[in-house]
Amino acid sequence: MQYPLEEAMNDMAVIRTTFETMNLFAAEDPIRAEMFALVFDARENLIRRFRSVCRGLEANQTEYRLDFEQFKTNALRLITKGYPCRGLNRMLKTNAFDESETLYYYEVDGNEEAEALRQMPAHSFTVWVFNDLLQSIEDKGIEDKGIEGKANYADERVFRRRVFQKYLAVLFLCYADTDPMFFDVNQM
Repeated sequence: MQYPLEEAMNDMAVIRTTFETMNLFAAEDPIRAEMFALVFDARENLIRRFRSVCRGLEANQTEYRLDFEQFKTNALRLITKGYPCRGLNRMLKTNAFDESETLYYYEVDGNEEAEALRQMPAHSFTVWVFNDLLQSIEDKGIEDKGIEGKANYADERVFRRRVFQKYLAVLFLCYADTDPMFFDVNQM
């Protein structure tokens, strides 16, 4: 499973570095529109990749060799108890999580949904997590205004919080599925 997710890292990097570069230009500079086109293209690549992963997970439970029960257990811990930001940064070799915040929680809409997720079969739950990530990437809020009108792509900080960190959390859960060291209970 890591391979399709790791491939997405390049598109995530394009979006992040484009946002960082855009910060060097004034808001009214026309180059920003050109740079948003790069963000849009990378977003389209991500959507294509994650739609494929979601379809594969839905159609074939063995395609990615995930232990769905373990994935669900770890994901529910990430949703309800969180995981230390510094631990995520260290394990994923990144600095995407704000270490001034003690814990990162995978965000779900409301407590009712978290309870409903607990009741799902493990395979369905795993498919839900990947579809949830896909929805964050798609950000179907405002289609007619292009990428600039998308809430999750408003700026680098929002993108990092709503899309990139969620992506990294799912990548982390896949690593933890194959190597329990990643979801070390001592980190909790």
